[in-house]
Amino acid sequence: MNRCWTFAAVFVFALIVASFTLAQQTDKPRNPFDVKDVADPDGADVKAFAENVKLAADGQDANAAQWSEKPTEGKTASLDGEWFSRWNSGEGSEWMSGTAKVRAIGDRVYIFYEDKSGKYLIDARREGRRKLVGRYVNVDAEGDTAPWVGVAVDDERIDGDWGSGRWDMRRKIAD
Repeated sequence: MNRCWTFAAVFVFALIVASFTLAQQTDKPRNPFDVKDVADPDGADVKAFAENVKLAADGQDANAAQWSEKPTEGKTASLDGEWFSRWNSGEGSEWMSGTAKVRAIGDRVYIFYEDKSGKYLIDARREGRRKLVGRYVNVDAEGDTAPWVGVAVDDERIDGDWGSGRWDMRRKIAD
């Protein structure tokens, strides 16, 4: 009879440990920056927004000129690494500058942006080779969220639109 109770106790203990481990895994964010995930990054509003965004990604674009302050870590043929980033509230408004860390995982591209106004996470899905479609959230104020669309022009330039203005990234990859 002791063996039955011992087996039952071990079995119950194993179930408790497995449940606890599963609960921890489901609480773990999808993004690599260990902040709360963006809610509904592929929502219907994101798709509708993406259909209407037109980013030329050409030499006449506001993000075409190299404005990075200095070389950053990164590799060619990859978006992963450190970037300088800036956003504005529309034509003629002042740019707010900050830094961003970019990490691609499968078809998702995560961008963690930080400036004096706060910290933001963009969760975007690759559509084709260059287009990025998703949503941003202010990690300290979840109500501050909206769709975002970007075009990865090359290894050192991402042109972006957040509906109220531009949200671009630039870098010079250190040699």
